[in-house]
Order: sequence, then structure tokens, then C-alpha cells
Amino acid sequence: MYFFERCVNELGSYRCYCAPGWTGSTCAKAIDYCLSQPCNRNGTCISRINGFECQCLSSYTGDVCQYDIDECLANPCLNNGTCYNYIGGFHCRCPRGYFGMKKSFFNEYGGFSLQVVIVKILHLNVNVFNK
Repeated sequence: MYFFERCVNELGSYRCYCAPGWTGSTCAKAIDYCLSQPCNRNGTCISRINGFECQCLSSYTGDVCQYDIDECLANPCLNNGTCYNYIGGFHCRCPRGYFGMKKSFFNEYGGFSLQVVIVKILHLNVNVFNK
């Protein structure tokens, strides 16, 4: 398959003028626009005819994945946790008495504590093995 706009005879040879996105003496080779690695922040480059497309990781956006997404705009922190955005992610600061990735676990009197549950399970296992 050849993608040329026109070829002209020259002395003892010829020259083809390739359509956009094609190269080579007969315009049979597609230009790989991803060779220069244009996508930032580990985005995946997909070479297209006459250009490229970047598929960005979920924390980034933009034509070449150049912008960090502010995850805090979606209010991901529960129970009035404070969200702090950073390049490539976010973290939540828990209000007093809460802990967890999005601060949903209650750790006040009458609530539960993941640490206490784990300690009780480990204690139970120790007692079972020591019998």
C-alpha cells in the first residue's frame, strides 16, 4: 500500500511526495509519532495517522497527560475529613476519632477499632494453639 500524493520522474530516479503521516521512498511507512515519547507521567502513546493519542493514568489528564487531576474536587474524604491533593493522588486527614483510607472507621468509646479487633483475633489464635 502506498500513500503518496504524487511521484515525479528525476534523472535516473524518482521522488515521491508523501501524504501527511507517511514517509519513505515510496511513502509505504507510517510515521511513528510515539518515538519521541510525548506522553508525560507514564501515559501510553498510541501512534495514529498524522498524529498520536495519549492514554493517561487515572490521576492525570491533558493532551500529553500534563495536568494532575485534583481528586479533592470529588470530596472523597468521609465524616468531614480534610482532603489534601498532591501530584498523582490525595490523602485525607481524619477528624478526631476516625481513621482509615477515606476516614470512615469510627474509633471513639462505643465504636470499634481495627487494631483492637486484630489484637483480639491474634490473642484468640494464641490461646487456641497453646491448648
